[in-house]
Amino acid sequence: MFTVEKLCVYLSTIKKTHAMTILRIKKLEFDMILAGTKKTEWRSPSKYNKRLLFVPREEDGKLVGNDQIKEIKLINGYSKNAPELTVKVKFIRMVRFTKDIHILEDNFRASEGQFAIEIKLGKITKS
Repeated sequence: MFTVEKLCVYLSTIKKTHAMTILRIKKLEFDMILAGTKKTEWRSPSKYNKRLLFVPREEDGKLVGNDQIKEIKLINGYSKNAPELTVKVKFIRMVRFTKDIHILEDNFRASEGQFAIEIKLGKITKS
């Protein structure tokens, strides 16, 4: 049986041992990142994405962006030879929108009150 404290330590250990975080993206977003116009990758706050991108803070167990993730591999699709990019990560955080928003350069829309995971992208290190 896990206690909350043991689970937090366990999840932190898992995150620190990941060599590379991999995300699948659509061709339009892939091309925009490659061209340098898309600087932020937006993700829904699903259980999977939260487990992949966040870790519990030691003081209170609140989930915060995993600062151990320095790079993310972005793969366009699921085929064996799908194009890939490796991109530096500046930060990861959860965002709640206070008004409807449409960010053209990121090809992203959100409604007032909606939550999203913001992954701020840096330089492309491998394409």
